[in-house]
Amino acid sequence: MSKKFDKAELGELQKEFVKNKYLQDGKLLIRQDSTDKLSALKGDILNQIRSSENEVDGKDAKIMKLEKELADMRFDNVQILKETNALFPSVTSIGVYKNNIAIQKDSVIPITAVVYETSAKLDKENKERFRKWLKERLSVNNLNLYSKDGN
Repeated sequence: MSKKFDKAELGELQKEFVKNKYLQDGKLLIRQDSTDKLSALKGDILNQIRSSENEVDGKDAKIMKLEKELADMRFDNVQILKETNALFPSVTSIGVYKNNIAIQKDSVIPITAVVYETSAKLDKENKERFRKWLKERLSVNNLNLYSKDGN
């Protein structure tokens, strides 16, 4: 029930209950405040659900951001090696790495490092062509090229 009875109304209901011959052996029991408690409990549960949903939404956003950052830092080295071999057949292995280098106290510079190995040393002209092609292929401005052989 949504109505709350005062003491006078409860007394009146008790008198009516006793007058009924079919309810002589029964007992009148009226529970009050249960709807208020139930409403409060329902409100608490809904608030907790909303809070949990907000927390999940925040975590989902964070996961999406981290996945995007991870995707931006990853390269398909196998595919890049295949493309590299078409232009530079002496390249036998390649690894592309992207990271940020900290400079001074509060500055970072994004850098892409490429480590490669060749069956025959690249001459200066081909090494420069390789560098330019990689910068274009990887869409980066700051590229450092390292030969695994130290050449």
